Amino acid sequence: MALGAEGEALAFAAGNRTQMAVSSECPVCHTSNPPGEIYCGDCGFLLASTPGAVLEAEDAQPRLVAADGREFALNPGRNRVGRIDADLLVADPSVSRTHAAITFEGGHCRVEDLGSTNGTRVNGQRLTPNVPRDLADGDEVAFGAVTLRVVLPEGVGLEAGQSEGESEAAPAAAASPAYLVAEESGTEYPLPVGTTTIGRRSANTLAFPGDPYLSGRHAEVRFEDMVLTFMDLGSTNGSFLNEERVPPHEVRTLSDGDLLVLGQQRLRVRLEPVIEAPDDRC
Repeated sequence: MALGAEGEALAFAAGNRTQMAVSSECPVCHTSNPPGEIYCGDCGFLLASTPGAVLEAEDAQPRLVAADGREFALNPGRNRVGRIDADLLVADPSVSRTHAAITFEGGHCRVEDLGSTNGTRVNGQRLTPNVPRDLADGDEVAFGAVTLRVVLPEGVGLEAGQSEGESEAAPAAAASPAYLVAEESGTEYPLPVGTTTIGRRSANTLAFPGDPYLSGRHAEVRFEDMVLTFMDLGSTNGSFLNEERVPPHEVRTLSDGDLLVLGQQRLRVRLEPVIEAPDDRC
């Protein structure tokens, strides 16, 4: 039966609406996202990109990353940060017109507050105006009320948590009864007392350079006073503990048998019981 011109138009429009309503599957966590979503609602991955492209971009250039995924690339030399006519334009009323400067040169990245009204903070510490401060990969820099995470190429700047002037050589860490065990291969990764960083870059304590879903410095595990804890360091694709996403920079206590999923890595926590030494006084 012929539909007529009006019927054909309605059928065509309905077909277009059907096509537009197709959901998007995240290539990282395979979550089905509603039509029109830009970022995956589960892991935060940019749906229009591919992991390989993100990997190349991340390695190539230092940048600042906002909580919503926006990125501010840092060019070699001095980058002015401000609300108007700046290299890094941050359109927020808490940011001064000329707020700060980030200099990237000589294998170092430094931030300097330029006398802004609401100040500049690094990891919560307010900077003295016109006094440069070295930045490390994973640092959080706040310009007024806007907080951005520092992402640096391997070999640039200080390691996160390292003080200026501190030697790169670190003493050997003491052994511990804590391990991460790869679920698929059974490979065991001993966790020494102290902090173990996990990520794609070779500078990490536990590095997985072939995993494009891992951030350069993705997360850290800390073993102190017989307590094992985990923290995501603001990674792009997130970290999951027993199938639950861990909010960035939130410390979680780990127990024997817990499952950590970081990128393509499925790591099972193993905590061996500690046997007390016999009392020889008897």
